[in-house]
Amino acid sequence: MNTPDPLDNFLATLDVGALLQSKALPPLSPADNDRLDEIEKLTTAGWTEAEVRADVIDPIVRILGYRKGELFSVDREKAIEFRDAKRFIDYAATIWSQNFWLIEAKRPAARLDGFSQRDLDQALGYATHPEINAAIVIVTDGDLWEVFDRETDVAKPLLRFRRPTLRDNFDNLRRVVGPWQAWFLEKRRILRLVDRVFDHEVNLGRVDEFRGLLDNRLQAKRGTILDNFRAHISSDASLAARKAHLQQCDAATLIDVHLFQPMSLGDLRTISDRLVSLSEKGGFRVLHRLLKDLPRDANDHYWAHALWMLIALEEADVQPKWLPSWLGVGQSGVPLSSAIEKLISLCLTYFAASPGHRAVLLWAASAKRQFKILAHTTPQPEDQARSLHALNRHMRDELSFEQIVTSTEGQLLNEVSRRAHVATANFVAGCRDDRDRFRPLYAEEQVRAMWDQELGLLSSRPNYMAIVRDRDLGDLSTVEAAAIVWDELAHATLCVIAESPRWSAHLLVRHQAIVADLAAQGYWSARKLSGMTDEATRVAPAPEWIAERFFFGDEATAGRLAKAYDGSGAV
Repeated sequence: MNTPDPLDNFLATLDVGALLQSKALPPLSPADNDRLDEIEKLTTAGWTEAEVRADVIDPIVRILGYRKGELFSVDREKAIEFRDAKRFIDYAATIWSQNFWLIEAKRPAARLDGFSQRDLDQALGYATHPEINAAIVIVTDGDLWEVFDRETDVAKPLLRFRRPTLRDNFDNLRRVVGPWQAWFLEKRRILRLVDRVFDHEVNLGRVDEFRGLLDNRLQAKRGTILDNFRAHISSDASLAARKAHLQQCDAATLIDVHLFQPMSLGDLRTISDRLVSLSEKGGFRVLHRLLKDLPRDANDHYWAHALWMLIALEEADVQPKWLPSWLGVGQSGVPLSSAIEKLISLCLTYFAASPGHRAVLLWAASAKRQFKILAHTTPQPEDQARSLHALNRHMRDELSFEQIVTSTEGQLLNEVSRRAHVATANFVAGCRDDRDRFRPLYAEEQVRAMWDQELGLLSSRPNYMAIVRDRDLGDLSTVEAAAIVWDELAHATLCVIAESPRWSAHLLVRHQAIVADLAAQGYWSARKLSGMTDEATRVAPAPEWIAERFFFGDEATAGRLAKAYDGSGAV
């Protein structure tokens, strides 16, 4: 569990505040890159201002992401009223119909030292108009580009470049006036104004009063923000995008990443359809990666999802060219139904007949519990989760559902699962000898050492479960109970089987006693399959049942861990 993780060093370098107040630049399309190349090669000497607008500024504004009539738009020749006359802004960029920055276009001329103060004054005058109030002002003649932030410096431009270096400087330009960058600049302007005002405040009470006013104003905006969310964010579109992504993944990504995670029935169906499509000529590559000859890194979710995949392959009439010997079906020429029957039996008994696979599951469960203990009681995991949350905000499309719902708490839970997954893979590799044989007895001893380590962590944190309740990460999983008093694998297996009428009937004939036992203990998946009402009395699992299933018969360790996680603080 102490193997260095390269992600740690990377996360430590991130500026969380900067990530939360900016967006990653999306890649430009090949067509946009070609257009920038064309603009670089133009010769604008002798052009009129109108020609500069049409052939240089207009395409650059479009490549930046502004198009008339869309969320990120641009008003050309926008009229604004002054005391003595009506003036016209060459380009006023808008985001949701609000003005954010502007361009003042000039006729090409030899300007070795940059634009004159007179040129800049005209643009600054437009920027300060109450209808505009733009911080960013661009002055350009198509060849020379100067970008000013009028609130910080109007003597030296924030960015200056000439058209022949447009490609080299375009990302810098996008970082200032790209649609989302300009949007976040407006939020940073608020912070700059707070600094300007409160750097000279002398009364802490006034600060508290202002904080209250600001909180009230933001609370009042909640209804507007929810309306905006409904207008611009579609969970259906997000689901469709996720489905499209899964349909393009290779078998390695689907099996070695996605099957380890809890997922919806929709995702399971998409993944199984994709794996079926990849299972040509007997599906050797898919089946070998899914099942492998020797115990592989896995968790409770993995084997339940693997069972789903086998059922899907059977329904698609895939004739396997290979199946592992540990499923008791030989190497070839055996229908998938035999492998499915065996895997159901293993999943419902927590792999009692396969000690190596059981050891991996028990080690993975303990690793996840321990990573969660550390996540709740040490600062580093939360700091890393905060960085991941900021990175997610920064990288994802601002109008994506995933970006909207990301949170530090969610990232923390994801990190617990990810680190447990990585640690389990390292554990499995360490349990193989020089001839790549898995050593189940050695693996069992490592699991026992993990329990001792876990008990040590809990003994130094006797109020751990109180911390979990107080912190409330919104975790709906059974981490603290799984492989302690709760069989998450059996429960997930029953949920999978319930989707198949054929295998549901098989289950109730061949494994009726196990289903009845789980139903009596309160597993809703078993109650649904057996027809028992959810109101029926629940019975606690017998200590010997828990010990045999999850602790190699060690009732003492089983009891100590169960007590540590029941909230009493006893270890």
